[in-house]
This record gives sequence, structure tokens and C-alpha cells, in this order.
Amino acid sequence: MVSKLALFTCLLGLWPLAGLAQQSAPNPERIRQQQAFEQVIDSRCTLCHTRERIDQARRQGGNLGEIQQRMLDRGAKLTEQEQSTLRAFWGDPLK
Repeated sequence: MVSKLALFTCLLGLWPLAGLAQQSAPNPERIRQQQAFEQVIDSRCTLCHTRERIDQARRQGGNLGEIQQRMLDRGAKLTEQEQSTLRAFWGDPLK
């Protein structure tokens, strides 16, 4: 017979996993937006920079507004939609 303490301990250990299935379900809109972000990076930013340099700036928390303005001043071409897409995912790819 299983003691109440053993059962409680087992259930308590599984409790954090209870919502895992719901949290890990892919959100199609989120996936589409993330793909759009990656496409802007790959089609616009990597014309002048390596992907490594871009990812490093993201990890370091570079100010995207300042970065975008510098790049636009230097001749980069970004539509308002592309700028918005970059702002949505720049600092935190999981937000």
C-alpha cells in the first residue's frame, strides 16, 4: 500500500508538468511572426552583417531603435512593416 506521503510527493513532483502540454502547443500566429522576423534578418540585415554579429547584438541587448536609425542613415532599406517585425522580436525571441 502506498503511503499518503509517498503519493503526495509523487504528485507534487509531477505538478509542474501538468500544464506542459498546453504551454508547448505551437501557436501558428506566433510561428508565422517568428518566421517573418527571421526572414527580415536574413533578407535585409545579412546584406551587410554576418548572422553571428546580428545574434550577438541581440544577446547583448543592443538598443534596436538606435541600431535601426544608424542602419537607415547608412542606406539600409526597411519598410515600416519590417521595422515593426524586428521590434516585436528583437530583445527576446520567446516573447
